[in-house]
Amino acid sequence: MSTEAVLVAAAAEEKSKTPVFPAGRDPTPAELAQVPPQWAQYLGEVLFPAETIKALIVELAERVNKEMLSKLGPDDVVLVVPILKGAFVFASDLLRHFRFPYEIDFLNVSSYGDSTHTSGKVTLLSPLQTPVKNRHVLLVEDLVDTGLTLDWARKYILEKEPASLRLCVFLNKHGRRAPDLDIPIDFYAADCPNKFIVGYGMDFAQQYRCLPYIAVLKPEAYKNKKKKADAAEPGKN
Repeated sequence: MSTEAVLVAAAAEEKSKTPVFPAGRDPTPAELAQVPPQWAQYLGEVLFPAETIKALIVELAERVNKEMLSKLGPDDVVLVVPILKGAFVFASDLLRHFRFPYEIDFLNVSSYGDSTHTSGKVTLLSPLQTPVKNRHVLLVEDLVDTGLTLDWARKYILEKEPASLRLCVFLNKHGRRAPDLDIPIDFYAADCPNKFIVGYGMDFAQQYRCLPYIAVLKPEAYKNKKKKADAAEPGKN
């Protein structure tokens, strides 16, 4: 069975407690040619090729459709809230498969900056513009890592008294979850190993978001960035 088939089958089982991780492979010459050479040199194994991502999106959207269509009234319009910046690519693909009426607003927050590790502090960069009270809300995130950002966003929306709130995530990185967080994720597409990944909206220092696949970032990328930052800092040589 192909990697794509394994991942989609695992998603269809609504995620057992034992994560199912993808089998990584080296990037193909065609995949490396799709990105700037300055980025290509730092790309490690590809965990989710473009074709696998497409299949996972279709399967995930079908589960969301089934749930939402069974719960919505004839006049209900769902408010879909992607968390920026990472979720914009995932959300744009996912929305094209929805069969229920929806509106879109964005929540722009940050917890990483230029690091590979969360700062532990979530900063609100741009709040919602659409009223939430008594609305059915679908919060969309690309990756759940420690869960701090998603937990913060969930509480932010719940304070606005929605009729319901559901969480939809593309990748779930179980191994990095903060031990004191129990986030009720309603839908997610696939499990993710505890590796720093880029592509399909996910970045390192605001770069690599354009990759049509998801790959592991080599440690040399952030070591090189730190070396350049140290060299630029006055008093260091």
